[in-house]
Amino acid sequence: MGRSLFDWRRLAISSLAVLLPLAAFSQVPGITVSPGTEISSDRPADPHAETFLAINPRNPNNLIATSIAIENGHAGSAVYASFDGGKTWKHARTTTPDNTIFKGGDPIAYFDPQGTAFFGALQGTPIGFLLSRSTDGGLTWGLPVTIPGGTHDREYLAFDDTGGEFSARMYAGATVSAFETDDNRFNAIHVVYSTDGGRSFSEGHVMVRSQGGEAPFAIGEMLVAPDGTLIVPFSALAVPASGASSSPGSRLCGHLWVTLSRDGANTFSPATQGPAFCWPSGYDNLKTMVAAPQAAIDLSQGPHRGRIFLAYTDFEGKKDDVKVVHSDDLGKTWTAPVTVNDNTGTDSPANPAIAVNEDGIVGVAWNDRRDDPKNSCFRLYFAVSGDGGDTFLPNVRASSEPTCPLAAGNWGVYAASYFDITGKSKPLPAIFMMNGVPGRWPNGGDTQGLLAGPDGVFHSAWINGDGATGVTELWHKEFRVDPAALPHSALSVSREDLSGKLTLKISDARVDFATNTVAVRVRLENPLLAPVAGPFTVVLNDLQTSLKGMSVVNADNHLSGKGAFWNFQVPPGNVLQPKQQSAWREFEWKFTGGRPSPPGRALYAHFLILGRKKP
Repeated sequence: MGRSLFDWRRLAISSLAVLLPLAAFSQVPGITVSPGTEISSDRPADPHAETFLAINPRNPNNLIATSIAIENGHAGSAVYASFDGGKTWKHARTTTPDNTIFKGGDPIAYFDPQGTAFFGALQGTPIGFLLSRSTDGGLTWGLPVTIPGGTHDREYLAFDDTGGEFSARMYAGATVSAFETDDNRFNAIHVVYSTDGGRSFSEGHVMVRSQGGEAPFAIGEMLVAPDGTLIVPFSALAVPASGASSSPGSRLCGHLWVTLSRDGANTFSPATQGPAFCWPSGYDNLKTMVAAPQAAIDLSQGPHRGRIFLAYTDFEGKKDDVKVVHSDDLGKTWTAPVTVNDNTGTDSPANPAIAVNEDGIVGVAWNDRRDDPKNSCFRLYFAVSGDGGDTFLPNVRASSEPTCPLAAGNWGVYAASYFDITGKSKPLPAIFMMNGVPGRWPNGGDTQGLLAGPDGVFHSAWINGDGATGVTELWHKEFRVDPAALPHSALSVSREDLSGKLTLKISDARVDFATNTVAVRVRLENPLLAPVAGPFTVVLNDLQTSLKGMSVVNADNHLSGKGAFWNFQVPPGNVLQPKQQSAWREFEWKFTGGRPSPPGRALYAHFLILGRKKP
């Protein structure tokens, strides 16, 4: 099943910046949407699909965007770099003419924690996973290495930056084609690792095959938890009975799964089952489905640190929806799905992407057809959650012009030939195929780039249809989210006020007129005879002072006055046992001017202590 829904493509690219006129997007207070910049303006006649995005953790202005692009009957990878936060883009190139990595498909791009860039693509027969490095922010790329593992499909990377035993380890994961597995009817999941910055990789192994009556379909975005656990999500479909065939109008159903490695990808836990999902069959399947779960993890210092999220599409028989689930125990248990798209019609949203920024805000972007009565053309939509994925705010329409995959300009096709090896006992003839955006990527692709930079800004690499010709082009857009201006924040939903139960312990209070600083060390104590569940947040509710211009300078949500908060983690499990105390945290304020006259209280503050809401 899996191989027929994944093509092997070839591609190439370039740059320039064209601004989309600012549209009157339906805004939500606290969310600002940029006009958008065309990345692939140097290739206006080449259809693009399936985007990926990378942001340099050492420099939020350095971005890499890539997608599939079709040119002159061939498909390859378009790769661009930006050094001004996405305002302008430069066409990437290889350092030597014999480097053919841009001719591969399923492109991915990453930065490691040190700012080295990586570009990966699938290429060759059998399909190999090639990986190239760049030390200049993605502008030039060296000769690739080949990731071991056989015939690959849909690949991802992950990096351990936790400071633990396996810190600095790079992981490379992919779906392995069915004929590489013991049972050659089904795909498998394969992960290897590198300890030398991607120059070489372990041999790895096929670690997930058929599971619980379901067969792996595609690997999802791999994640690394704060404790260094490698999290590998994947989708799996129900194994059909021998000789069974799908009928028109039927659905393809299965579950999302997660497997873990706590020893650097040397061994993996048995996979645990997550939420169920279905896709429509036939062409509607390609219009809406996302083959792999899109995943993100909260690495903020907020109350949901370590929470993992999966975004996916689900067809319940009449309507497709974008859904999000989350887990606080690395995939052992999952919340009930939350539907993100707030439209009520039967139009088809597709290709969701999910990210979490440094404030713990969850952002989801997807292609939505609610504005097209024919359910064919889509626009980019965006929504955020300020309460850790429990609820999402009203959707924001983030693009003004429709993207129409069936437009005449997108019928530039590519051709490919390969051996359809569906059995090992006899050779089968080679297959010749022609395809393009209308028949393969009417959903915009199997991936969509959405990330939050180290400054908290969400960036999107997305597919936008050119208004004149309808050609699908690669674009960049950013979303800025102000937690203080959102209609509600993480502090007002799914939290319990523990101010009457826990106490604040204070130490080392000081006023420094040389630096105009007020500071105090604070920790939580549980005076009760019963444990109290966190995670815990201490919120500034009111402040009185005789010092002028007093403002908070080190709150976890970056607010300077009322509503500023500090999060407290209490390992293990974020539970304060009876008489237990948390670690110390320092609260700091700045003020203007010197000693007050007349003198008064240096600081009188009222705080709320919030914890986990009881079910």
